[in-house]
Amino acid sequence: MMESFHLLTLLSRNKMSKKFHNKTCVYCNQRKSIRQGDHVFARKFFLEEERNNLIKVPACDICNNEKSKIEHYLTTVLPFGGRHIDAKTNLSVNVPSRLNKNKKLTRHLEGNRGYLDCDPTTGENGRTLTLPFDGEKYVKLFEFILKALVWHHWGLYISQDTIVYSTSLSKFGEELFEKHIFSLRCENRIINVLGKNTFRYTGIQIPEDKQTTLWLFEVYNGFVTAEDTSFTKEYSDCTLAMSGDKKTIDSFMELFTRNNKK
Repeated sequence: MMESFHLLTLLSRNKMSKKFHNKTCVYCNQRKSIRQGDHVFARKFFLEEERNNLIKVPACDICNNEKSKIEHYLTTVLPFGGRHIDAKTNLSVNVPSRLNKNKKLTRHLEGNRGYLDCDPTTGENGRTLTLPFDGEKYVKLFEFILKALVWHHWGLYISQDTIVYSTSLSKFGEELFEKHIFSLRCENRIINVLGKNTFRYTGIQIPEDKQTTLWLFEVYNGFVTAEDTSFTKEYSDCTLAMSGDKKTIDSFMELFTRNNKK
């Protein structure tokens, strides 16, 4: 009985290892994928009991390594600000060992931490820890994720001449895109939750141009980011990612800029 079970396990693993063999990388749309592919949402974002059946896509070694470096940073830093209970558990159970392996990051966080006298999301008095945060790494991750999800849900590679853009949204920006874009009827719409709300996302694909997609992401039930600690009202806990030609991307951003001035 034990030998039979072991054989089935090996066969299953061998089958999975060939799933992405000879497929094109979804991130660069050039090189061939490594056998095991890539987890779109890194396993380390989730608690161990929630890591089964996470989305995987074909990815080449170069893109996989670049994305992994970003994920190593974000899986260490984001739990500090997440509102989700799993973020707090991750912070106490998994983050200490990650910091212990990255002394440079530990020194950077300790040397640049600060405090606010109130909760920026509620205005309530109380000491709130602030940490330095590399926003470029954060938005870059969602540019990777957009390409992966377009392939996973619609079987489409983002072409090399398609622009991919990602940015954190203020509450105003989130409400604006929800009202003008994500409320529209759209045949190709995706709504998905991973883990116990560890990641939540909505995506739409424009029928007239399937390279044009828009996505809203929320991580750990949202967390606050801002350009500096002097903010009082404007903060971001949602991320927008878009793909399309330059004219399309510019039109979406013009919509945001025009309404932001009202």
